[in-house]
Amino acid sequence: MIGAMLEAGEVRKRLRHTIEAAKRDAAARRTAMGEVQAAYDTFLEDHAVPVLRQVASALKAEGHVFQVLTPAGTARLVSDRTKDDYLEVVLDGARKAPEVIGRANRVRGSELIADEQPIRANARVSDLTDEDVLSWVLRVIVPFVER
Repeated sequence: MIGAMLEAGEVRKRLRHTIEAAKRDAAARRTAMGEVQAAYDTFLEDHAVPVLRQVASALKAEGHVFQVLTPAGTARLVSDRTKDDYLEVVLDGARKAPEVIGRANRVRGSELIADEQPIRANARVSDLTDEDVLSWVLRVIVPFVER
């Protein structure tokens, strides 16, 4: 049985309402993302980069040479053995609530292995600390240093 057709005016009205709501939500997300981006930039400068530099120094003392790179909006701890072996801190703004993500990429033979996880689950960017960065590094560094 075919249901009754919706009136064209009702369809347009509801569609217009949906479009307007989407525009308001997008504007609110952009505003919130600007605030989160500012907090993330501070987090990189005050926490992530200094901790990664300390880790790089400690790794070098243990015979594992890594360097810290800071390409736009990220902090990266890169192995001197291969540029595809690295740990990276990034802001993932595609999630409903923006979150600082740690990525670990490494090459094993011809295979590229990638892992991605929050630096600290469900944490606001402004709440992240040096300890959060170090804890994440210690969770993911093992495959890079085992021989």
